[in-house]
Amino acid sequence: MKIVNIIGLVLVIVAFGVIGYYINEVQDAQWAYWSNYDYNDYNYYSYPDYGAVTFEAALVMIPFTIFFVLAYIWNMIKVKTTSTKVFTIIGLAFSLLIVLINLLVLAESSSLSFDESGGFFIFYHIINLAFFIVLLVQSVRYENRNKQSENSADILDTEIV
Repeated sequence: MKIVNIIGLVLVIVAFGVIGYYINEVQDAQWAYWSNYDYNDYNYYSYPDYGAVTFEAALVMIPFTIFFVLAYIWNMIKVKTTSTKVFTIIGLAFSLLIVLINLLVLAESSSLSFDESGGFFIFYHIINLAFFIVLLVQSVRYENRNKQSENSADILDTEIV
C-alpha cells in the first residue's frame, strides 16, 4: 500500500502541472478566438477552438480520477483502520463530484470551459494530496503494527514450546 500511496502523491503533483497547462491553453485559445473574431461579418460563425482543448483536458483528467478512485478503494480494503476508512469514504465522495463535473465538461465543452472548471480539479487534487499523505502514514503504521504482532506471536509460540 505504501507504493500505491507514494504513486498517488506523485500523480497529484503531475496533475497540478497538467491542470495548469490546460487552463493556460484554454485561456490562450479563447484569447486567440476572440481577438481574431470579425464583428462586422454577421454570417461568420464557427465553433471556438477552446471547446476542443477543453474536451481534451477533460479526457486527460479521466485516468487521474480513475487511479484515485481505485487507490481509495484499495486503501479501504487493505488498511483496516478507522481513519483510513473515513478518509477513503470522503475521498470517494469528492471523486464522485469530480466525475460529475468532468462529465459536465465533456458534455458541454464549449459552454463550460476548462479554465472555469479547472479550479474544481485543483481543489480535488489538493484534497487528494492531503488524503494520500494521511493514507501513506496510516498504511505504514498499519504495516508496522502487523509486523509487531507477528513478531510477538512468534515469541509467544517459542516461549510456550
